[in-house]
Amino acid sequence: MSRENVVISLDGHPHAFIDLKPWLPQRFHAGFDEATELGITTFKGANKYFADLAAAGHAFNFESADDLRAVDWRQYNEAMSCEERLAKIDADGVAAELLIDSFGPITGDPVLNHEITLAFCRWYSDYVSPAPYRFAGAVVTAFAAGPEVVVQEIDAAYRAGLKAIHLPPAPRVARPDLPDYNHPMYEPIWQALNERGMAMLWHSSVGREKPGWLWSGDAPGWESLLFVDIEEMHKSVLAYLLLSGVPERYPDLRFGFVESGSTWIAPILEKLDVYMPVASRNGSYRLGMSPSEQWRRQGFASGPLQSEEIAGRHRLGVETLCFGSDFIHTESSYPNSRRHLESLLSDVPDRERAAIVRDNAVRLFGFDVDRLAQVPAASHGRALLESGLA
Repeated sequence: MSRENVVISLDGHPHAFIDLKPWLPQRFHAGFDEATELGITTFKGANKYFADLAAAGHAFNFESADDLRAVDWRQYNEAMSCEERLAKIDADGVAAELLIDSFGPITGDPVLNHEITLAFCRWYSDYVSPAPYRFAGAVVTAFAAGPEVVVQEIDAAYRAGLKAIHLPPAPRVARPDLPDYNHPMYEPIWQALNERGMAMLWHSSVGREKPGWLWSGDAPGWESLLFVDIEEMHKSVLAYLLLSGVPERYPDLRFGFVESGSTWIAPILEKLDVYMPVASRNGSYRLGMSPSEQWRRQGFASGPLQSEEIAGRHRLGVETLCFGSDFIHTESSYPNSRRHLESLLSDVPDRERAAIVRDNAVRLFGFDVDRLAQVPAASHGRALLESGLA
């Protein structure tokens, strides 16, 4: 076991539809069940589209996979205890995970969504209690309830040991009347995260963070267009955050995109640098850092990674690229994450390899490498890193 063999995944998920009722006040149980039913119906529709893409030849598995696993929504809902999960990631050679709240019940009731967020925080604290140092957590916020409620949720998440919040790709998919992320009304959210050294992330998925994004429609191409819309919204997130200087004003705030790819980010950053304003029209602020500088100091992109992402790592910034296995999802690198990384990073210099599989995650989420070096995953096969990098 050694530090050189520690791999951290910044993309992991519990099962899709957790029964949170033991952590939820009883008066919300009926609403939770109804919202869960809607969530399952919505997810099944999206998963069917996903399965059809796979059947049409779109490969969601990696070259290191033994075979193509079936795209079946039930595989996203495999419940397991923390001990069972740890045994699986140890066998996969992954020492620690960012565990991201995803899918789950869908409701347009902001009060119920808020209570579900608090219940998830309680569940997370109990779930990881056998080994909290092996996890960082991210919870979906009840964004439609307004910034004051989100700040309360950030505090609850922090006290429960979570390290991040999961936001909608655009505020309007949480509530149609909400302004974009550069609006001053969100300043309390950024400040609350900054004070606690927490992160905010965006993830390409169908989930309760965007209750206005339902799987129904009859216009031609709407299924594909929903996914295209999310990709475009992620590009807008960068523009609204960076050109309004949110990371610059809040240097202890981290932000990132999970399982959304990374090759699209550098071209957007370069474009934003061109449009970087000297000052706003009312003279209220002046950016001291370019969008690219803000990204490289505080941003990150994580996921199973593909060869084109590794090829473009310098344009993006090696310090911002992180591995994530996407366990337990069908399209994850599990159970072949080590084989996948060895193949993917075979020509990458050792120091850069260490950044991608370990050091960036440690900087962003504060994992204890020395402690992780003692877990079974750190004795998995030969070390991915050179001993001189420890």
